[in-house]
Amino acid sequence: MKYISAIIAIISTASVLAAISVIFFVATAVPGNNNLSECAADKSGVCSLPASQRQDKGNNADDINGGQDRQSETEAANIIVEYPIPNQEIGLPALIKGRARVFESNLNYRIIDDSGSVLAENFAMADSSGAGQFGPFEISANYARPQTSGGTIEMFAYAAKDGSETDKVSIPVAFKDVADMTVKVYFQNSKLDPAMLDCGKIFPAERRIAKTSAPARVALEELLAGPNALESNDGYTTSINPGVSIQKLTIENGLARADLSEMLDRGVAGSCRVTAIRSQITETLQQFSSVNEVVISIGGRSEDILQP
Repeated sequence: MKYISAIIAIISTASVLAAISVIFFVATAVPGNNNLSECAADKSGVCSLPASQRQDKGNNADDINGGQDRQSETEAANIIVEYPIPNQEIGLPALIKGRARVFESNLNYRIIDDSGSVLAENFAMADSSGAGQFGPFEISANYARPQTSGGTIEMFAYAAKDGSETDKVSIPVAFKDVADMTVKVYFQNSKLDPAMLDCGKIFPAERRIAKTSAPARVALEELLAGPNALESNDGYTTSINPGVSIQKLTIENGLARADLSEMLDRGVAGSCRVTAIRSQITETLQQFSSVNEVVISIGGRSEDILQP
Protein backbone atom coordinates (compact mmCIF):
# COMPACT_ATOMS: atom_id res chain seq x y z
CA MET A 1 0.00 0.00 0.00
CA LYS A 2 2.89 2.39 0.79
CA TYR A 3 4.30 1.85 -2.71
CA ILE A 4 0.89 2.46 -4.37
CA SER A 5 0.33 5.73 -2.42
CA ALA A 6 3.77 6.95 -3.44
CA ILE A 7 3.11 6.20 -7.09
CA ILE A 8 -0.23 8.11 -7.02
CA ALA A 9 1.46 11.12 -5.41
CA ILE A 10 4.16 11.17 -8.09
CA ILE A 11 1.55 10.99 -10.90
CA SER A 12 -0.52 13.85 -9.39
CA THR A 13 2.54 16.07 -9.05
CA ALA A 14 3.51 15.40 -12.66
CA SER A 15 -0.01 16.29 -13.91
CA VAL A 16 0.06 19.64 -12.09
CA LEU A 17 3.49 20.49 -13.49
CA ALA A 18 2.34 19.57 -17.02
CA ALA A 19 -0.72 21.81 -16.75
CA ILE A 20 1.40 24.74 -15.56
CA SER A 21 3.77 24.20 -18.51
CA VAL A 22 0.88 24.30 -21.02
CA ILE A 23 -0.51 27.53 -19.56
CA PHE A 24 2.96 29.16 -19.63
CA PHE A 25 3.49 28.08 -23.25
CA VAL A 26 0.16 29.49 -24.46
CA ALA A 27 0.68 32.78 -22.62
CA THR A 28 4.13 33.29 -24.14
CA ALA A 29 3.70 31.69 -27.56
CA VAL A 30 0.33 33.32 -28.47
CA PRO A 31 0.56 36.99 -27.55
CA GLY A 32 -2.45 39.20 -28.16
CA ASN A 33 -2.24 41.13 -31.42
CA ASN A 34 -3.32 44.75 -31.20
CA ASN A 35 -4.60 45.23 -34.76
CA LEU A 36 -4.93 43.66 -38.20
CA SER A 37 -1.41 44.74 -39.26
CA GLU A 38 0.20 42.97 -36.32
CA CYS A 39 -2.00 39.99 -36.99
CA ALA A 40 -0.83 39.80 -40.61
CA ALA A 41 2.84 40.12 -39.55
CA ASP A 42 2.55 37.42 -36.89
CA LYS A 43 4.70 34.43 -37.98
CA SER A 44 3.44 32.09 -35.29
CA GLY A 45 0.48 30.99 -37.41
CA VAL A 46 -1.91 31.91 -34.61
CA CYS A 47 -3.53 35.37 -34.48
CA SER A 48 -5.48 36.70 -31.51
CA LEU A 49 -7.23 40.06 -31.98
CA PRO A 50 -8.95 42.03 -29.23
CA ALA A 51 -12.72 41.65 -29.26
CA SER A 52 -13.17 45.19 -30.60
CA GLN A 53 -11.05 44.32 -33.69
CA ARG A 54 -12.74 41.07 -34.58
CA GLN A 55 -15.17 40.83 -37.47
CA ASP A 56 -16.97 37.93 -35.85
CA LYS A 57 -18.07 39.91 -32.81
CA GLY A 58 -21.19 38.69 -31.10
CA ASN A 59 -20.50 35.01 -31.57
CA ASN A 60 -23.17 33.78 -29.23
CA ALA A 61 -26.05 31.81 -30.72
CA ASP A 62 -28.55 34.69 -30.56
CA ASP A 63 -26.24 37.12 -32.36
CA ILE A 64 -25.38 34.61 -35.07
CA ASN A 65 -28.98 33.62 -35.68
CA GLY A 66 -30.10 37.27 -35.62
CA GLY A 67 -27.48 38.24 -38.19
CA GLN A 68 -28.45 35.36 -40.44
CA ASP A 69 -32.13 36.24 -40.14
CA ARG A 70 -31.49 39.88 -41.03
CA GLN A 71 -29.31 38.89 -44.00
CA SER A 72 -31.90 36.41 -45.24
CA GLU A 73 -34.65 39.02 -44.89
CA THR A 74 -32.68 41.55 -46.96
CA GLU A 75 -31.82 38.99 -49.63
CA ALA A 76 -35.42 37.78 -49.84
CA ALA A 77 -37.04 41.24 -50.16
CA ASN A 78 -37.20 42.56 -53.71
CA ILE A 79 -38.84 45.87 -52.79
CA ILE A 80 -37.51 47.88 -49.85
CA VAL A 81 -39.35 51.06 -48.81
CA GLU A 82 -37.06 53.46 -46.96
CA TYR A 83 -39.49 56.39 -46.79
CA PRO A 84 -42.02 56.85 -45.32
CA ILE A 85 -41.44 54.76 -42.25
CA PRO A 86 -44.43 52.95 -40.71
CA ASN A 87 -47.08 55.24 -39.19
CA GLN A 88 -45.42 58.39 -40.50
CA GLU A 89 -47.56 61.30 -41.70
CA ILE A 90 -47.59 61.86 -45.45
CA GLY A 91 -48.42 65.13 -47.15
CA LEU A 92 -49.64 66.03 -50.62
CA PRO A 93 -48.07 64.87 -52.82
CA ALA A 94 -46.91 61.73 -51.04
CA LEU A 95 -43.18 61.03 -51.30
CA ILE A 96 -42.13 57.37 -51.50
CA LYS A 97 -38.48 56.31 -51.71
CA GLY A 98 -36.68 53.00 -51.62
CA ARG A 99 -34.91 50.29 -53.62
CA ALA A 100 -36.21 47.49 -55.81
CA ARG A 101 -35.05 44.61 -57.98
CA VAL A 102 -38.06 43.57 -60.02
CA PHE A 103 -38.77 42.37 -63.55
CA GLU A 104 -37.73 45.03 -66.08
CA SER A 105 -37.44 47.46 -63.13
CA ASN A 106 -41.23 48.03 -63.18
CA LEU A 107 -43.01 48.39 -59.87
CA ASN A 108 -46.39 49.71 -58.80
CA TYR A 109 -47.75 51.69 -55.90
CA ARG A 110 -51.19 52.06 -54.41
CA ILE A 111 -52.43 54.43 -51.71
CA ILE A 112 -55.58 53.39 -49.85
CA ASP A 113 -57.36 54.77 -46.80
CA ASP A 114 -58.60 52.69 -43.88
CA SER A 115 -62.06 52.44 -45.44
CA GLY A 116 -60.53 50.55 -48.36
CA SER A 117 -60.91 53.34 -50.92
CA VAL A 118 -58.10 53.46 -53.48
CA LEU A 119 -56.82 57.05 -53.51
CA ALA A 120 -54.04 56.61 -56.07
CA GLU A 121 -52.49 53.84 -58.13
CA ASN A 122 -49.78 53.98 -60.76
CA PHE A 123 -46.50 52.47 -61.90
CA ALA A 124 -42.92 53.62 -61.38
CA MET A 125 -39.43 52.60 -62.46
CA ALA A 126 -36.43 51.61 -60.39
CA ASP A 127 -33.12 52.92 -61.70
CA SER A 128 -31.41 49.53 -61.83
CA SER A 129 -28.11 48.87 -63.57
CA GLY A 130 -29.14 45.38 -64.68
CA ALA A 131 -31.31 42.33 -64.13
CA GLY A 132 -31.28 41.11 -60.54
CA GLN A 133 -29.71 44.33 -59.30
CA PHE A 134 -31.28 46.75 -56.83
CA GLY A 135 -32.05 50.20 -58.16
CA PRO A 136 -33.37 53.26 -56.31
CA PHE A 137 -36.84 54.65 -56.91
CA GLU A 138 -38.48 57.92 -55.87
CA ILE A 139 -42.18 58.62 -56.34
CA SER A 140 -44.13 61.84 -55.87
CA ALA A 141 -47.84 61.05 -55.99
CA ASN A 142 -50.96 63.15 -55.60
CA TYR A 143 -53.93 61.24 -54.27
CA ALA A 144 -57.66 61.71 -53.76
CA ARG A 145 -58.99 63.08 -50.49
CA PRO A 146 -59.03 60.28 -47.87
CA GLN A 147 -62.13 59.50 -45.84
CA THR A 148 -60.13 58.37 -42.82
CA SER A 149 -57.13 59.74 -40.93
CA GLY A 150 -55.01 56.68 -41.66
CA GLY A 151 -54.25 54.39 -44.57
CA THR A 152 -51.65 52.24 -46.28
CA ILE A 153 -49.07 52.59 -49.03
CA GLU A 154 -48.65 49.36 -50.99
CA MET A 155 -45.63 48.71 -53.21
CA PHE A 156 -45.67 45.63 -55.44
CA ALA A 157 -44.79 44.18 -58.83
CA TYR A 158 -46.90 42.27 -61.32
CA ALA A 159 -45.69 38.75 -62.06
CA ALA A 160 -44.67 38.27 -65.68
CA LYS A 161 -46.15 34.77 -65.64
CA ASP A 162 -49.76 35.42 -64.65
CA GLY A 163 -50.08 39.12 -63.77
CA SER A 164 -50.55 38.47 -60.06
CA GLU A 165 -49.26 40.93 -57.47
CA THR A 166 -45.92 39.86 -56.02
CA ASP A 167 -43.32 41.18 -53.56
CA LYS A 168 -45.95 43.35 -51.88
CA VAL A 169 -44.82 45.69 -49.11
CA SER A 170 -47.45 47.50 -47.01
CA ILE A 171 -46.59 50.61 -45.01
CA PRO A 172 -49.23 52.02 -42.62
CA VAL A 173 -49.35 55.83 -42.77
CA ALA A 174 -51.27 58.79 -41.40
CA PHE A 175 -52.65 61.46 -43.71
CA LYS A 176 -51.54 65.00 -42.94
CA ASP A 177 -54.27 67.63 -42.92
CA VAL A 178 -53.30 69.85 -45.87
CA ALA A 179 -54.94 72.70 -47.78
CA ASP A 180 -55.85 71.36 -51.20
CA MET A 181 -57.58 72.16 -54.46
CA THR A 182 -58.77 70.28 -57.54
CA VAL A 183 -57.58 70.80 -61.12
CA LYS A 184 -58.59 69.12 -64.36
CA VAL A 185 -56.41 67.42 -66.95
CA TYR A 186 -57.74 66.54 -70.38
CA PHE A 187 -57.31 63.21 -72.18
CA GLN A 188 -58.99 61.14 -74.88
CA ASN A 189 -61.25 58.39 -73.57
CA SER A 190 -61.94 55.15 -75.41
CA LYS A 191 -64.91 54.29 -73.18
CA LEU A 192 -66.63 57.66 -73.35
CA ASP A 193 -65.85 57.99 -77.06
CA PRO A 194 -65.38 54.48 -78.47
CA ALA A 195 -65.18 55.52 -82.12
CA MET A 196 -62.71 58.35 -81.41
CA LEU A 197 -63.48 59.93 -84.78
CA ASP A 198 -63.10 63.48 -83.54
CA CYS A 199 -59.37 63.95 -82.87
CA GLY A 200 -59.95 67.03 -80.73
CA LYS A 201 -62.58 65.43 -78.50
CA ILE A 202 -61.17 65.18 -74.99
CA PHE A 203 -62.53 64.62 -71.49
CA PRO A 204 -61.49 65.96 -68.07
CA ALA A 205 -60.04 63.90 -65.24
CA GLU A 206 -59.79 65.53 -61.83
CA ARG A 207 -56.59 65.65 -59.80
CA ARG A 208 -56.29 66.75 -56.18
CA ILE A 209 -53.21 68.88 -55.53
CA ALA A 210 -51.83 70.95 -52.66
CA LYS A 211 -53.19 74.49 -52.69
CA THR A 212 -50.86 76.67 -54.73
CA SER A 213 -50.60 80.15 -56.22
CA ALA A 214 -49.57 78.59 -59.55
CA PRO A 215 -52.30 76.02 -60.30
CA ALA A 216 -51.89 76.31 -64.08
CA ARG A 217 -48.31 75.04 -63.95
CA VAL A 218 -49.22 72.16 -61.64
CA ALA A 219 -52.17 71.21 -63.85
CA LEU A 220 -49.90 71.17 -66.91
CA GLU A 221 -47.36 69.02 -65.04
CA GLU A 222 -50.15 66.60 -64.14
CA LEU A 223 -51.24 66.46 -67.77
CA LEU A 224 -47.72 65.72 -69.00
CA ALA A 225 -47.44 62.87 -66.46
CA GLY A 226 -50.22 61.10 -68.36
CA PRO A 227 -53.14 59.03 -67.10
CA ASN A 228 -52.54 57.10 -63.91
CA ALA A 229 -53.49 53.44 -63.54
CA LEU A 230 -56.99 54.19 -62.26
CA GLU A 231 -57.65 56.60 -65.14
CA SER A 232 -56.27 54.14 -67.68
CA ASN A 233 -58.68 51.52 -66.39
CA ASP A 234 -61.48 54.04 -66.99
CA GLY A 235 -60.45 54.44 -70.64
CA TYR A 236 -58.33 57.61 -70.49
CA THR A 237 -55.43 57.84 -72.96
CA THR A 238 -53.02 60.56 -74.02
CA SER A 239 -51.42 61.59 -77.32
CA ILE A 240 -48.56 63.40 -75.57
CA ASN A 241 -45.19 61.65 -75.51
CA PRO A 242 -43.91 60.52 -72.10
CA GLY A 243 -41.03 62.53 -70.71
CA VAL A 244 -42.18 65.99 -71.85
CA SER A 245 -41.28 68.74 -69.36
CA ILE A 246 -42.10 72.41 -68.95
CA GLN A 247 -39.29 74.78 -69.85
CA LYS A 248 -41.27 77.94 -69.13
CA LEU A 249 -44.89 78.93 -68.53
CA THR A 250 -46.12 82.52 -68.43
CA ILE A 251 -49.62 83.97 -68.27
CA GLU A 252 -50.05 87.65 -69.15
CA ASN A 253 -53.16 89.52 -70.27
CA GLY A 254 -55.05 86.30 -70.87
CA LEU A 255 -52.29 84.76 -72.99
CA ALA A 256 -50.59 81.58 -71.71
CA ARG A 257 -47.25 80.76 -73.31
CA ALA A 258 -46.21 77.15 -72.67
CA ASP A 259 -42.64 76.41 -73.75
CA LEU A 260 -42.06 72.66 -73.57
CA SER A 261 -39.13 70.29 -74.11
CA GLU A 262 -38.26 68.78 -77.49
CA MET A 263 -39.78 65.44 -76.49
CA LEU A 264 -43.21 66.98 -77.25
CA ASP A 265 -42.56 66.88 -81.01
CA ARG A 266 -40.42 63.75 -81.23
CA GLY A 267 -41.87 61.13 -83.56
CA VAL A 268 -45.19 62.96 -83.83
CA ALA A 269 -46.88 62.65 -87.20
CA GLY A 270 -50.37 62.93 -88.59
CA SER A 271 -52.88 65.74 -88.27
CA CYS A 272 -55.10 63.77 -85.89
CA ARG A 273 -52.43 63.32 -83.26
CA VAL A 274 -51.25 66.91 -83.59
CA THR A 275 -54.82 68.11 -83.09
CA ALA A 276 -55.21 65.91 -80.01
CA ILE A 277 -51.97 67.17 -78.43
CA ARG A 278 -52.87 70.81 -78.96
CA SER A 279 -56.38 70.23 -77.59
CA GLN A 280 -55.12 68.52 -74.45
CA ILE A 281 -52.69 71.31 -73.59
CA THR A 282 -55.05 74.14 -74.54
CA GLU A 283 -58.06 72.83 -72.62
CA THR A 284 -55.99 72.06 -69.53
CA LEU A 285 -54.73 75.65 -69.40
CA GLN A 286 -58.00 77.30 -70.41
CA GLN A 287 -59.84 75.88 -67.42
CA PHE A 288 -58.43 78.87 -65.54
CA SER A 289 -60.20 82.20 -65.89
CA SER A 290 -56.87 83.97 -66.36
CA VAL A 291 -56.26 82.15 -69.67
CA ASN A 292 -58.09 82.97 -72.89
CA GLU A 293 -55.49 81.93 -75.44
CA VAL A 294 -52.63 79.41 -75.47
CA VAL A 295 -49.40 79.48 -77.48
CA ILE A 296 -47.36 76.25 -77.45
CA SER A 297 -43.64 76.38 -78.25
CA ILE A 298 -40.48 74.27 -78.12
CA GLY A 299 -37.29 76.16 -77.34
CA GLY A 300 -39.12 79.39 -78.11
CA ARG A 301 -40.26 78.15 -81.55
CA SER A 302 -43.97 78.00 -82.17
CA GLU A 303 -44.35 78.14 -85.98
CA ASP A 304 -42.56 74.95 -87.07
CA ILE A 305 -43.61 72.55 -84.33
CA LEU A 306 -46.37 69.93 -84.16
CA GLN A 307 -46.71 69.76 -87.91
CA PRO A 308 -49.07 67.15 -89.44
